[in-house]
Amino acid sequence: MNKLQADLLVQSNDEFTRKEYRVGETDIYIYDYNYPKYSSFEDKNLRELRGLTITKENAQERVYLSVPKFFNADEVPETSMETLKYKKIKKIQEKLDGSLIQFIQINGDVIAKSKASLSSPQAVQAQKIVDESTELKYFLMDLWANDFHPIFELIGPYNKHVVDYPEDCLILVAVRSQEGEFIDVDKFNYKYTTKSYDIDTFTLDDIQEHCAMDKNTEGFVVKFTTGEIVKFKSAEYIQKHQVFKDADQCKNIFAHILNGTLDDTLSILSETRKKEIKEYQELLLSYIHHWTDFCLEVTRNNPDTEELNSKYERHMFHYVIMLSPGQTEDKIRENVIRFLKRRYEKETEVKDFFKLLKE
Repeated sequence: MNKLQADLLVQSNDEFTRKEYRVGETDIYIYDYNYPKYSSFEDKNLRELRGLTITKENAQERVYLSVPKFFNADEVPETSMETLKYKKIKKIQEKLDGSLIQFIQINGDVIAKSKASLSSPQAVQAQKIVDESTELKYFLMDLWANDFHPIFELIGPYNKHVVDYPEDCLILVAVRSQEGEFIDVDKFNYKYTTKSYDIDTFTLDDIQEHCAMDKNTEGFVVKFTTGEIVKFKSAEYIQKHQVFKDADQCKNIFAHILNGTLDDTLSILSETRKKEIKEYQELLLSYIHHWTDFCLEVTRNNPDTEELNSKYERHMFHYVIMLSPGQTEDKIRENVIRFLKRRYEKETEVKDFFKLLKE
């Protein structure tokens, strides 16, 4: 695919995008998409826009192929188990829980990029790794010289999603020819290559069984001789990933803190995200403690409900104050929490509230 073909695809499909960068005298175009419907991928060429990168210098184009969009087993009609069981398996690989990384060459320099950016935290970390590895640079140069397109996955503590990996590493997950054919990664002499399984002894039934039981991996990527690529994710991963997604939303973190269920969420997050959320937790619990003490004090000193109503009718915690006379501290705290749950329900409301707490 060349730039004209990619641009025409983007122009005719609203869900697909092109980002433009410039490094020195080189223009860089990165193609991606924004939550398209399955029907948008009926044109297989559109699947190639998942991280496709094209550089242009002095009218000379250079294309860097990525891994095309592919789906989970039983996610769409073409990946139903009823359909897949009649197809011949070509390759089975471990599905890594990281971020897609590619490299491009600008004026002889090796530049890292994530699926859609040259400046994302994942791209910055990948750049650090390649800058410190002469072996990786030579490996990339050798593949490029033979018109191969290597694709990596960044895994490790820096880029933790759900699965724990002991160190940051770039794992070779795919290599494509100039024509787009997938070349077996085991044929390349690179020490960090995703694990493969023997297709003669490891069947689709075995994969499903492992996905039901395995707790230490994301799952599998299966390539068929017909060209399809399908993801099989473990049940444990899917469950944890939902928790991870929940942790990206302030309203979910807010609810976990108020409900006292935050520990299960924190246990699977990166240290950086864990630190941020614990800060929110400390601020929110301090806020709850302050207003619990306030409501307890004002009602202890003045238990007359008519006077309380007159004095605090415009107070934010009027509802809680009016329920507080004669109540224990624990009961008042419950009412403060109940009030907060009702007052802050939407994501934007909770974000603004956390922002105020930090100020």
